[in-house]
Amino acid sequence: MNAASLKPEEMQNIFDKIKILPVILPVIPKFMKYKSATIQDFAARFKNPFLRKAVRYFIDAPGWPMPKFPLPILTGFMRCGLTDAGVPLGGSQKVVLHIAKMFKKNGGKIRYESRVSNLIIENNTVNGVLLEDGTEHSADLVIWAANGHTLIFDLLKKK
Repeated sequence: MNAASLKPEEMQNIFDKIKILPVILPVIPKFMKYKSATIQDFAARFKNPFLRKAVRYFIDAPGWPMPKFPLPILTGFMRCGLTDAGVPLGGSQKVVLHIAKMFKKNGGKIRYESRVSNLIIENNTVNGVLLEDGTEHSADLVIWAANGHTLIFDLLKKK
């Protein structure tokens, strides 16, 4: 089924909202039926073990448990994926370049093509980075904007 409206909510008029009703009304009984169900309850209904795990891990993954996650809330995530998710005008690169420009304008320094090999941590606070070339760079604030798995498992050692 196609989304009833792909316009952002703030751009919808009354006619756009009325057009959504035929899509929403038929699913209200399903919401009522599953209002107390969790993603775990729903996943347990699958006979195939792979599907059972895949559906459950969509929300309730090992290392990031979400026990008793209400199934109806999942529809909100699905709606966001259809209607609210998007691409910034000019693409994400334009956003990144704008942030870099503002950062440099305010005195920040950016080193491109420099791979972080470790974090400088003192008293459970990241105070800088160690680059692969051996140079250390202290910082008031470190923002990790790369692979989360590398940060958590390789650099922070799951701490």
